[in-house]
Amino acid sequence: MEIGLCRLIQAWPGICSKLLIQFLIKPQFSKSIEIGGNMPKNDPIKIIPITTLSILRRNVMSKHPICIMVRNKPQSADIIDIVLKSRRAFLGYPPHLCDKELAVSNLSNALYNLNNSDKWETFKESFKKYYEQKRKNYPEKKLGRGYPTQVTKNFNLVQKAVENSIILVPRPDKAIVYCGTIERFELIDNPREQIWWDDYSEKYENMDNPESFASHLQDVSQSWIIKEDEWVQIPFTSFPAWMRRTFFGRSTTAQIHKMNNMDPITTVRNLMDAKNTNQFQPTSNLSEIKERLLHFLTPETFEHFMVAILQLENKSTVWVQTGGSGDGGIDGMGHHPNGTTDILQCKWQSSNVEEEAKSFRQKQDGNKIRKAIFAALYVTDEKFEHGQVYTLRRIAELTLKHAGQLPWCHSMRIVTE
Repeated sequence: MEIGLCRLIQAWPGICSKLLIQFLIKPQFSKSIEIGGNMPKNDPIKIIPITTLSILRRNVMSKHPICIMVRNKPQSADIIDIVLKSRRAFLGYPPHLCDKELAVSNLSNALYNLNNSDKWETFKESFKKYYEQKRKNYPEKKLGRGYPTQVTKNFNLVQKAVENSIILVPRPDKAIVYCGTIERFELIDNPREQIWWDDYSEKYENMDNPESFASHLQDVSQSWIIKEDEWVQIPFTSFPAWMRRTFFGRSTTAQIHKMNNMDPITTVRNLMDAKNTNQFQPTSNLSEIKERLLHFLTPETFEHFMVAILQLENKSTVWVQTGGSGDGGIDGMGHHPNGTTDILQCKWQSSNVEEEAKSFRQKQDGNKIRKAIFAALYVTDEKFEHGQVYTLRRIAELTLKHAGQLPWCHSMRIVTE
């Protein structure tokens, strides 16, 4: 039987602290952990369920705001007007209670409230079994396997998204990202009573079908409420590449994490306070150029950017970008007039430049390669920048050198002195 976290901490604060520290550093994957030490024999809490530790870990690690991207396109309909009017960011993927009948006017009785962590582990296991059985019973519906995983993902986001966390709703087609500050999460008992329901229901043609109606109703039953007057429109290009890359893809929600020492909350807050784009002034300052490279270059553009720099550095060589599926880790090739070849590997982020560059070179042993060039943008240590290794400082120097011939430099407002 699981025990309350308060009782656990009160009973053995010292042991609990040590155990929690170990669990925070390297979470266990067994079902329980046995506590050693001088404890009463046969004590009911000598074996601590792993789920209790999971909740304790989640609560301890989540007491600071986070940044979340929310797509807000339920069943392919763009509801950004509802999002702005209602001051809500809708979550989707309703978590059904397995033993409850769905009543459209009383959804809270049939859906698990993601605010509640006490019974989550029990619900998660039962829901997984319930959903798998539903897939078997209704093969004609072609239900995907990922639904329970997304429900778990949503639960984790709700638990971590404390007040003053930030929601980002990207709209690339408008070149805008809508930013808002979270007030709280809410399970709406009856969305039809909301003033925005009529506008929402008009977006769909199959609302007369009871099953479709219930599905659409549940899509907007879970939402984060945004603080009043907090939706701020920020130009798409104002966001740095390490955040911007999250705005694309199929994920309906995603937490945006820190990149090295760059914090998404601080970044978005600065943009929201300015209520404007970053107006870059022309620069030839290397420190500023490094910042702009990090702001503009995505993993994909970084590959093309490095190929262009190497082409300008070696005009007799023909450089092409080759990154893609099955490329063997090679993102660029440079062919020399004498028939020899240089190859390039780009790492947008590298935690160990020396080891990764060495590994890349070793893989080419035996191949007829003249030079194996390794380039990394986000790095924690630039001291291994030498020879055929390019990191941010060296890339910034070459960017300035060739600014007049690199089209990206026009966007980044980088000019030669």
